Amino acid sequence: MMISLIRKEILDNLLSFRFVVSSVIVVLIMTLSVGILMQDYSNRRNNFNQNINAHYEHTKTYDNYLELMFSGIGVERPPAELQFFYAGVEKNPNRAAHVFPFIKPSFSGELNVNPVFPLFPVVDLLFVVAIVMSLLAFVFSYDAVCGERENGTLKLLMSYSIPRDRIILAKWIGGYVTLIIPYLIGVAICALMALLNSKVSMSGEGWAAFLLTVIVSLLFIAVMFSIGLFVSVLTKISAASISILLFIWVILVLIIPNAVPFVVDQIKPIDSPSQVMSRIKYKSGNTMDGLIDTTIQTFEDATGIALEDVDFGQERGQQNESEPEPAKKQESVSSQSSSSSASKQGQQQEAPAVDMKELEKIVGQISDNDLRELQLKGCRSWIDKQLKQQVGLTIDQAQKMAKDMGYDIDVNALLRQCEENKNELIAMRRSGKSAEELAKESAAGKTQAAKPAPQEQQRQKVKPQEVISKYMSLSEAEKGRAIDKMYNAFINAFKNNSEISRQEEETYQNSINAQVKLTKNLSRISPVSSYVYAVTDLANTGIEREKDLKEYLWSYQNRFLDFLDMKFNVQDSEKVHSLFGGFFREAPYSVDELPRFSYREMPISQRLSHAIVDIGVLVFFIIVTFMAAFVTFLRAEIID
Repeated sequence: MMISLIRKEILDNLLSFRFVVSSVIVVLIMTLSVGILMQDYSNRRNNFNQNINAHYEHTKTYDNYLELMFSGIGVERPPAELQFFYAGVEKNPNRAAHVFPFIKPSFSGELNVNPVFPLFPVVDLLFVVAIVMSLLAFVFSYDAVCGERENGTLKLLMSYSIPRDRIILAKWIGGYVTLIIPYLIGVAICALMALLNSKVSMSGEGWAAFLLTVIVSLLFIAVMFSIGLFVSVLTKISAASISILLFIWVILVLIIPNAVPFVVDQIKPIDSPSQVMSRIKYKSGNTMDGLIDTTIQTFEDATGIALEDVDFGQERGQQNESEPEPAKKQESVSSQSSSSSASKQGQQQEAPAVDMKELEKIVGQISDNDLRELQLKGCRSWIDKQLKQQVGLTIDQAQKMAKDMGYDIDVNALLRQCEENKNELIAMRRSGKSAEELAKESAAGKTQAAKPAPQEQQRQKVKPQEVISKYMSLSEAEKGRAIDKMYNAFINAFKNNSEISRQEEETYQNSINAQVKLTKNLSRISPVSSYVYAVTDLANTGIEREKDLKEYLWSYQNRFLDFLDMKFNVQDSEKVHSLFGGFFREAPYSVDELPRFSYREMPISQRLSHAIVDIGVLVFFIIVTFMAAFVTFLRAEIID
């Protein structure tokens, strides 16, 4: 009796018009999409091989290992083995990465991507099952019970004293078997296309993963068919059943998977990549400032020539001194007028006046390194740095904050006055007097302190050529010690920046992982989300591959750094000189031993461990929805 009921359901569905139409649609879409994606996969594979060779050949054009360190090496993202079946995150891949020793790399950039493509979803097997097959599951099940109730055939069937459990079970099995026939035909054709295509090669693990994705797809189709059968049992009219199912389909397939990420972003927001990079650049900038100071000090100690005594051309302060007197007066008048207009604009409070006494105190207390930076880079750069260190603001941000508090400060006027008095302030600082003495002398109007010391007045400018000659006259041991000191400072600075980048990247990645975890947990209320997660994990085209690729990329960066360290460590001081290129003679350079980037597809066991939770969720949905339909049918009032 049970077999007869199942046979009846299958024959009824096979002879229906919807079966013919659905079969044509499903098989046609699956074969066309896989054929197109196979060609795209072949092109990407060829581009991948060509680009990695091009990156390696480009490294041969460098002159030395230091240039290799600064320029880095390009790395290509390998295409996923099953991406022509399930595109996943590989549909718009960030293909290229540039690996430097001390900056965490990541894949970014597109190669020859039509800008129209991102506007539309990729039609792959994942799309066919999640969108098309889920809709067909409702089409095949919406009238399974309520349709026969409308026609009166269900009442006739019940008159034969057939147990209700057998009736509902036969309807589920018969309808489900009919539904998956088009899908299995399409899968068989796609698998045959992959076998016959010489441009596509799949490993044994690849075929095993593909088989698992087919099984998971059958589980998902069973979930959607069970939901449709449950609604069909609940309703008495087919029109009401299909209306409810279409509403459920929109919620489960379209709204939940797309809305949950936006909701999670509001619940657990994270910094943007630009904000992270800004923090890295700011912290790294402080390290590089220290490197510059160390380099300057080392060079000055080796040659006995202060950088300020080198004639690099007229500085800003010298230009001001060489200006004609009328020009200076005009600038002073414009500065006063600017300050006057600024005070008129600030209606809430008057703009604070420039207190040079306080400025002198500050200059009297700053370090020699800061003093050197003030002289080389000017007031704006130095004040900007101080503000960032103290309050985390730039000059412009501080000006805006002051304006919001009721002050209207002409920052440009302050900076001009600072630049005009910079040389005098520096001379006062180098006089050796305390900040209190400087303040007293300034308050008393003593200008003698603002004049350079006699020994400083007699100092003459040195041509850059003389500095080079002085350096070249040093012994090899002296030059070696100087270069080694600068080189060690250089390496330490980059290693510090590497640690800064690593910490920021780790913090950022942890926040992303937390957001992804919450998104996945919330979106699993829809079986569509669980299906997508499970299939992409099994095909290795999902989120886990992104994490795995990043780990491989970072591991390659460590091997790249070890390679450079090996090359640097085997060279003596004289050879280290040549690493700086051009000025010293070149060191032998070869990249034949340079490590190559390689990626091994995740083993099937590891993929299954990532997908097991979502597979369990799908099985849970099958049990719950089928039992709901089963129990509801047993208790339903058939004879109205």
